[in-house]
Amino acid sequence: MKTISSNGFSQYILTLTLYEHLCSFKRVGLKTPDKAVVDRIEEGLIKRINKVFEGSESVVEIIRFNDFCDEIVSAAKGIKTKMPDAVVISTTPMIVYDAGGICFGLSRLIGVDGMIISIGSRAGSSSVEKQLELMRKELSGRRVIILEDGSFTGSTLCFMLDKLSSCGAKVEAIVVGILFPDAKKKLEMTFKGELVCKYHFENPFDWMPSHDFFPFVPNSGRVIGTKAGESFIPLHMSDRSTLSKPYILPYGQLDKWAGLPLDRSEMIDMSRFCMDGSIEIFEVMERLNGRPITVGDIIDTRPITSVPLSWGRKTLDFCDLGHRVIDVMKKDKADIL
Repeated sequence: MKTISSNGFSQYILTLTLYEHLCSFKRVGLKTPDKAVVDRIEEGLIKRINKVFEGSESVVEIIRFNDFCDEIVSAAKGIKTKMPDAVVISTTPMIVYDAGGICFGLSRLIGVDGMIISIGSRAGSSSVEKQLELMRKELSGRRVIILEDGSFTGSTLCFMLDKLSSCGAKVEAIVVGILFPDAKKKLEMTFKGELVCKYHFENPFDWMPSHDFFPFVPNSGRVIGTKAGESFIPLHMSDRSTLSKPYILPYGQLDKWAGLPLDRSEMIDMSRFCMDGSIEIFEVMERLNGRPITVGDIIDTRPITSVPLSWGRKTLDFCDLGHRVIDVMKKDKADIL
């Protein structure tokens, strides 16, 4: 375990994930910006978040996603050498495949009003019930290692433990990158197996991945869902697209969702910076690919790229697959007041 001292400060954790998520565009045939471009945009985000906590009793801790993933996967593989028959399962596709595991497509879904409604299936995945049906034969009587990037409340991990148990699986170990105190307490009430945390923060209060600040990036924001029968699933439009609310204006709530104590003008400034960063990324992509990039070009990535939904939208027919991504963002940027 790597302990990161707080020196008496509370710790705001930012995982730099933007470049790795943009690489998902390559898998649908699109050229993407060089890492130097993405690093510069993330440095701007870091600068603004540091400014938020300047002079306060909080400090920003930065983790680079590649190193973070490598340590989590390495720990899981170390455990697997002791139980080679164990199955590795994770809700995080960008980690689980490197570990040779199964992705359990779960996500915390929100309503159009931004309120969390339930844990349900991840965009691009079958319903939770269908996934469990497919996994049941493979997992019954098997030992399982759960692998996650982190846990804030412990709710998703406890949900997984319950569902995997219903398949007859026995979870022997859980490996997480970051484990918040409340999540640890909740897990220890029900889970008695091996619990490994790779990064121990002495005084954490919030954790954000950088890609959640940038609209139209794969897996950005909170996915909008609905109840279908007994299942909670992402809301799909008639053209197959899913909807999300990135954490910036005019979509999300930077103060409540991202744990940033900002006044209205500060939220507007940071949101405009992040919107401009996303627009720049797609401008570079258009130059590299020699054509406009449309919504239809990007919604089939893994993880899924969802269409961001502004608070100002009164209907859900505001966007279709033929719309240019940059045009949608420029229109939404005008709603940041």
